[in-house]
Amino acid sequence: DDVAAAALYEEALAIFRAIDDRGGMGNALVNLGDTAFRQGNLDASERFTNEALTLSRQLDDLVFEALGLS
Repeated sequence: DDVAAAALYEEALAIFRAIDDRGGMGNALVNLGDTAFRQGNLDASERFTNEALTLSRQLDDLVFEALGLS
């Protein structure tokens, strides 16, 4: 379910931030954005997606940039 998924993505994001794994952070942020969207939390979805998009552009990661724009 999305509530459990969001909790796991939040945990993963915290770990990726702690070890400065920016690719992992982008992945977790995209998933958090998708999960928030499915839950109807559009503000959180936009916040996560915008952070993922900014990060993907810093990393020049076109895959995550495309996911952030979709």
